[in-house]
Amino acid sequence: MAAINYGLQEAIDNIEVPRSTLGKRLKTKVNKVGIGSASIDLGDEPARHRPESPLLLVDFLLKSLIRTAKKPILLLLDEIQELAIVKDAESIVSALRSAITKSKGSVRVIFTGSNQDRLRELFSRSRAALYEGASMLSFPALGDEFSKFVADRIHENLRRPVLASEVALAFERFQHQPRLLIDLVFVFASGSTESFKEVFERHVDRIISDSSFQPILDRMTLLQRLVCQRLNVAPDLTSADARKGYALALHKNVVPSGSVGDALRTLVDLHVLTKPSGTRGHYAFDDPMFREWFSKTMAL
Repeated sequence: MAAINYGLQEAIDNIEVPRSTLGKRLKTKVNKVGIGSASIDLGDEPARHRPESPLLLVDFLLKSLIRTAKKPILLLLDEIQELAIVKDAESIVSALRSAITKSKGSVRVIFTGSNQDRLRELFSRSRAALYEGASMLSFPALGDEFSKFVADRIHENLRRPVLASEVALAFERFQHQPRLLIDLVFVFASGSTESFKEVFERHVDRIISDSSFQPILDRMTLLQRLVCQRLNVAPDLTSADARKGYALALHKNVVPSGSVGDALRTLVDLHVLTKPSGTRGHYAFDDPMFREWFSKTMAL
């Protein structure tokens, strides 16, 4: 709640404090006007009392933002699925939904999140915190036009030609995650001699040789590791065949499907796995570089 309120206050401040000197002077509050030898004191504008409670403050700040902006407001709330697990989640969601509903004529909201299961907890299940509060849509995958765009910008800014096909191959290996591709572009921009392909291969080698992934592996149980190993060769992580393989590796007679489900939920919470939209229950590694590092480490 504090983070949401801070964002609203920051937006208000950005409008109320213009960057230009003239803008600042025009926005300066006038309390006294002089006429000849006389002066008139101007009182403060009437205003609602600013609530102390963060749960009430969100409504106050949202209305203040609408009034200050003098135009409709679009709120973008990222990683909203965290509201499914934070302390006092029900109170926070209730306050947020109430504020949005009360100003629905002037407010539109986009919620984004990276955990599909928790998003469903908020929006799609009856008695959920934000049940029917939004429609769930999947982000479309970026295709070849994005790879061409990146290649064109590299050539435009660095005067170093890069084939769109090379960018596309790197993007595919990064499981179409823009952040990893842009990180690679920055690495490429920092040098001047190696080709994009050479920088890409060296960058990947450096990442999968890094030990920063080790703490994640250390937190994983043997069953969770076996689930990840299974994902490298087959998508069916809970099938009878998969559970038979887990049981054999664990020297057990059987591994219940519930145990595998618990392992999958923990792996999602650890950001090891994710469940992409539209995959009908299939999982993928959240970080493709962790996948490569994990495969290399477990093969040793």
